Amino acid sequence: DDENLVDQEFCRWDARVNAVLEVIDKVKDETGRTVIYSPNITDRYSKMLERMDHLKDIGWDVAMLDVYMIGYSALLDIVEELHNAGFIIHAHRAGHTAETRGAFGCEYNIFAKLWRLIGVDQLHTGTGVGKMEGSPLIIRRYGQICREKSIDEALELFSLGFEWDDSINPLMPVASGGLDAGKVDALVEIYGKNLVIQAGGGIHGHPHGTIAGAKSIRCAVDAVMEGKSSQEKAKECN
Repeated sequence: DDENLVDQEFCRWDARVNAVLEVIDKVKDETGRTVIYSPNITDRYSKMLERMDHLKDIGWDVAMLDVYMIGYSALLDIVEELHNAGFIIHAHRAGHTAETRGAFGCEYNIFAKLWRLIGVDQLHTGTGVGKMEGSPLIIRRYGQICREKSIDEALELFSLGFEWDDSINPLMPVASGGLDAGKVDALVEIYGKNLVIQAGGGIHGHPHGTIAGAKSIRCAVDAVMEGKSSQEKAKECN
């Protein structure tokens, strides 16, 4: 889901989730692939529990949280509830600019460490390309904070070194914002291959439509996994 899309009148949560999961079942029947969908359950705490139970009842085990919006105390509890129920937690950083910019802001690498400590499984960390701010070097650092057990300090990036206890799990960085097939090579150069790429606008905004956009992203990802450039692979996909 979009970070701003939870349960508005024009797109009710229950109806949207049920409709998307119907399509996911159809895709699996036709292709054998399981598509991951992260329904945004962010709301007051009681409502998040209600939505978690609904997802559990219909056999879905992925949920999305807007971590800044929920607040630390409630986030600790809902993460624990979701993990106890076997969920994968996709964490969106909507609202982070209110806490990471300006004279009173706190560098995002500190928050990334905090979300990892709390126990989310996937975390939005920027792109280094696309529309999100942040140099490739700092975005690479965020990816390392998510995945590595220990890293050295990098004061030029406003980041101290650390070594996680074995009880602290890694999480998967998520690149999202202004992405399309032409940026996959650069993303993998920044992050490596262990990342989630979200390219909604880059798919739906393709000049030949959504299906062509989806094929272009699939082609670019296949190219990276095969050690080819996306431009080279595109000739095979067209």
